[in-house]
Amino acid sequence: MSVRRRQVLAVTAASLALAVAGCSPMAMARRRRKRKVQQYLSGLDAVASARVEVHPEFSEPDRWIVDVRLKDDPSAESVATVVRDAYAEVLRLTGASEVRMVVTWAQAKASVFCYLPMKDADKAASATVEAVSPGMERVQIEEERISFEYRTTETLPDHFILPPTSPVLRLGSLRVEQSILIGRSHCFISHAKGKDLTSVPIKRALDSIPSDKRYGAVLSLEAEDVGSHQVRLIFKKWAKDWQDEDVQPDAAVLATVLGNQALQRVELSTSVESKVQPKVVGFDMKSGAVVGQGDPPEKGAPILAAAQQVLTSAS
Repeated sequence: MSVRRRQVLAVTAASLALAVAGCSPMAMARRRRKRKVQQYLSGLDAVASARVEVHPEFSEPDRWIVDVRLKDDPSAESVATVVRDAYAEVLRLTGASEVRMVVTWAQAKASVFCYLPMKDADKAASATVEAVSPGMERVQIEEERISFEYRTTETLPDHFILPPTSPVLRLGSLRVEQSILIGRSHCFISHAKGKDLTSVPIKRALDSIPSDKRYGAVLSLEAEDVGSHQVRLIFKKWAKDWQDEDVQPDAAVLATVLGNQALQRVELSTSVESKVQPKVVGFDMKSGAVVGQGDPPEKGAPILAAAQQVLTSAS
């Protein structure tokens, strides 16, 4: 082996050893940047703790992951400052084009998570701080949506549906969702800017579900469904088999929303305990009244008649 070749091999081996030991110039620079980010975040008044990780990549830029825990019940202003200014400073200190950053805090006993990067993160975070209420358990602020998960309860709280005046609904650029487990049934609300859902009697609809049909039932209120952009109420329930079908649970739910001016469609879905596709009966609504007999009409007509009978009996 030539002297030159031995020298090249020796240098290569030494470089590899340094890299493995984390002593290469790149590794040392990486550690310096990591330390600067850690020191910067820990020095912010609103921050309780911070954890910084960097994962070297051979063919791509390093992956930076930052977890920031804020002090409990921060102000909207301090949260907005962290997710806007601190994120920008972390980008500068790391030299990265993007950093995956999660900012968490406790607000009114709810755990709040803000995932960065996202557009207008400061506006979304500050609006969320104003919207958090004591009944909430987990709140997530993500790139396309803000979701509020509530603590399980036996009855839906009054005024559960967020009003159009809520700060998060004024944002417009993000979907806003609410979810809660009521006993054995799940309730889900999906909002859209400019759509007021507060008139929909969602609590009465939940209470109308017969007790033997509540296990696993789902009641969803959507301000804009994906296909037709209609305000839609969906009731999903389970049956032991298709012979177990009963119009009364569907009729009870439909009866609670007849006359409601906001709803444009009601869908009643039944599934059996198998992988068979659910059977769905749909009702288009206009000015509070059902248009036609439902779809398919042979399934919808008996449900509509039973719902109208429920209203007659109640009056």
